[in-house]
Amino acid sequence: MRRACLELSSFLEVGTHGGGHDPGLLRAEHVHRFLADQRHRARHLLRSLIKAARSNLRFQDRRVAGPEARLTGPASTV
Repeated sequence: MRRACLELSSFLEVGTHGGGHDPGLLRAEHVHRFLADQRHRARHLLRSLIKAARSNLRFQDRRVAGPEARLTGPASTV
């Protein structure tokens, strides 16, 4: 469940207006796009959004990178 939440958070941050921080702006279309993206990644063996986001500058902050690494460690890989 944590991984799904992290994946959705990463997806919304890059794929929605305002980074997905305003729940009032989220629509069913965002859910459909997220599910399609997850299926596409699984089908084509693409990197997780979480792993891709780690290379983003916002994850250079150790306060964020540490907890993310623990949540997405070997025990919770796809």
